[in-house]
Amino acid sequence: MVVKGTILFISPSAYPIGGVATWLDYLSKGLQEKDWRVAVGLASGRWHDAQIYKEKHECLTARPITNNTGSRGGRIRAIEDIIKKVNPELVVGVNIPDCYIAAVRSRGVNVSPKIVMTVHAIQPDFYEDAKEYAHVLDGVICTNKLACELAKVDSKLNEEQIYYAPYGVSLNSKRNIKRVLGEPLRLAYVGRLEQWQKRIHDLLPILAHLEGAGIGYQLLIAGTGPEENWINRQFGSRIERQIVQFLGEVQLHEMKKRVYERADALIVTSAWETGPIIIWEAMASGVPVVTSQYIGSGLENSLTNRKNCLTFPIGDTRAAAACIMQLMDKNVRDKLVRGGYQVINEKYNQNSSVEAWDRCFMKIMASSINNEDVKQSFKVARRGRLDRIFGIELGETVRSTFGRRYVHHSAGSEWPHSYGTRDLHDSSFWSLAKRLDKATT
Repeated sequence: MVVKGTILFISPSAYPIGGVATWLDYLSKGLQEKDWRVAVGLASGRWHDAQIYKEKHECLTARPITNNTGSRGGRIRAIEDIIKKVNPELVVGVNIPDCYIAAVRSRGVNVSPKIVMTVHAIQPDFYEDAKEYAHVLDGVICTNKLACELAKVDSKLNEEQIYYAPYGVSLNSKRNIKRVLGEPLRLAYVGRLEQWQKRIHDLLPILAHLEGAGIGYQLLIAGTGPEENWINRQFGSRIERQIVQFLGEVQLHEMKKRVYERADALIVTSAWETGPIIIWEAMASGVPVVTSQYIGSGLENSLTNRKNCLTFPIGDTRAAAACIMQLMDKNVRDKLVRGGYQVINEKYNQNSSVEAWDRCFMKIMASSINNEDVKQSFKVARRGRLDRIFGIELGETVRSTFGRRYVHHSAGSEWPHSYGTRDLHDSSFWSLAKRLDKATT
């Protein structure tokens, strides 16, 4: 076997279950089958439990990255250490921007990795990162076609540096959902319980519209997140009557049995998505999908109303309920099941996804290396008294020697997923995203 090269992914471990974690799990296995050596460096700390992440993804060759001082300099040094130990041809950042500086600093006689950024979100700060680090990035791989367009427009990257490789899921046997006339519709919500992106609060008025129309239903909610207390407060009486069942975190290997095999439909209320994997999982399992027309679905051009799913405008809870009511018709359900399975078979199965990522990595490997001098390229801000007195490098050495460390109060502070400063609700960014997402539809 001729090994193509070694890929080192640098990833957070704060969220061991979910879209990006699922992607990294199957991709690592698939790339190894395509003759890559694959290693994963997992950010570790108070808010990042690398051990739990490894337990949930036992097949990953994962190593914890420990920042003993909690500073940015400490993060960069810790990543440098793992790069030098693994000696990869490719360093791939998964929402850890400090790895780009670390990768450039690690370049030398024995270590000279290409640097790759992966984009898993449609939000302005990630594209600020792409712009900030464009001069040292050898490639940016996006999981969504709108994300590719935003990277072209909103950064300094050349078009040939931007690649597209979608998520993928395992194909399950097709099934026809058999419902007894008069049974309640069994709905499922799967994902992070938060409002800004996922619009979890839309579930409440959707259920109210169904109840007002006399439609019997059951709702399964699988996931965790900051709105968990809101779920318990707002759905309390429905949970007591078991109309709503809050399942909490559901392990990957249990999702099919505990959710998809029980559901008549998946409901997605998101404002934006780059997949999402949960839609592809549901379709692959023969579950009809009712989804918002989220930002990111336009250029992707895979969700077709009444052909492979039912769609409604973002935030239009009455329209969402009307879509759900259409599922009372078995012919509608069967048509959506067939259409959904077809789109997964053609575009979003794991084999196709792995092949796309493999092609991207091969092209980046063959490109000319970017050898910008990091000392001229980056100015890491001085933070804290030691940095101001001794400078960044010596300040970090003093901090490490005497056991001084920063205390972080969130995962994003401990291992920042972005250094962009643009507000997440920036209206000009979202106007651009909406305009681009409709460009070819």
